[in-house]
Amino acid sequence: MTTSRTARTLLVTAVVAAVVGLLVGRFLTYSDTPTVPLPTVVVPDDTEVRALQATAEAAPDNAAAWQTLGLAATDHAITTADPAWYAVASDALERATELDPDDHFTTIASGRLALSLHDFTTARERGLSATAAAPASADAWGVLVDAHVELGDYDAAATALDTMLALDPDLSALARASYLRQLNGDLDGAIVAMRQAVAAGAGTNPTVNALLGDLLLQRGDLDAARDAYESTATAAGAAGLARIAAAEGDLATAELILTDLAGRTPAPPVITALAEVQQRAGNAEGLADTVELARTVAALQIDAGQVVDLELALFEASFGDPERAVELAELAHEARPDNVYAAGSLAWAHHVAGNDADARALATDATRLGTVDTAHELRMAAITGEGMDALLARNPLAEELFLP
Repeated sequence: MTTSRTARTLLVTAVVAAVVGLLVGRFLTYSDTPTVPLPTVVVPDDTEVRALQATAEAAPDNAAAWQTLGLAATDHAITTADPAWYAVASDALERATELDPDDHFTTIASGRLALSLHDFTTARERGLSATAAAPASADAWGVLVDAHVELGDYDAAATALDTMLALDPDLSALARASYLRQLNGDLDGAIVAMRQAVAAGAGTNPTVNALLGDLLLQRGDLDAARDAYESTATAAGAAGLARIAAAEGDLATAELILTDLAGRTPAPPVITALAEVQQRAGNAEGLADTVELARTVAALQIDAGQVVDLELALFEASFGDPERAVELAELAHEARPDNVYAAGSLAWAHHVAGNDADARALATDATRLGTVDTAHELRMAAITGEGMDALLARNPLAEELFLP
């Protein structure tokens, strides 16, 4: 990486922090003491990844150093919701490939980066290359599973997952098994697999506890979900606790938690949850600021090379500009026509924009797997007029936990 690129990355990182800080600061004001303390959230600092960056730059012909930096920068971008680190990851992996083009570890790392950037076609190509070069690598199969899932080729994903599980039934494989079960409507099986993933991780990956909490929310089990969220000092865990607070009627605490969280890790799911709470509370001014924040973060993601059409379309449909939502959702659906969430995003955008005939046709496709996802199900039920009774039978708190 050149010195100028490094300097640019540092500048962009500072701009991200400054812009988000200013926006959050505009509505981070409270008149009441929260009824519960803020959850503990550990946001990784950049000490380790900067040390790896210095090591790679000091040994520019060491492919392994660049490879390690690429992986670390990708993970850091994800955990901190700071897209500026994707440029570091991309440059590092390009350099590693130049130095050793046949190293399948670099191919796997490049696949993970492509997944993070939502470039799923490239991720599938990397996954196919990696599994061909290293068929005994569970990590290679993991990239391929994720790419197939995101592109909507669920049968191919299940086949690749079977191979991954046979090679190493560890946390990452079990978590993927859980997600595929959830996609196919098997909530109980998804929870079992995620509990196995938690046990397999033995505390090494706290995010998996938050994923378990998310699944428990899908059946309205607030106490069990709370236990899962409280066991992990992650942004996802704190967001889950905020959602529980909102479901229990404590909107002030929910907004406090999410506003604090958005100021530190402005990940799109956090921002969406904040917008939901503000809409429920009738906080129009705060919601307007959150919409602005969401658009700012999306612009920074796009500048970093991320594709955010699907996620931003859902947000715009629910809280922003319905016509813009349709445009974005059409792009997402065109890129991933077999993905149930892409179909659902376009269905919801059309519904909010008043195009109900188009929305109903797409909703049929979006629900073809029986996917268990309360927010997704609420949206599709609003479009079709069907499925609400079954959803409430499974999760009586569905409407308190999520907005359509």
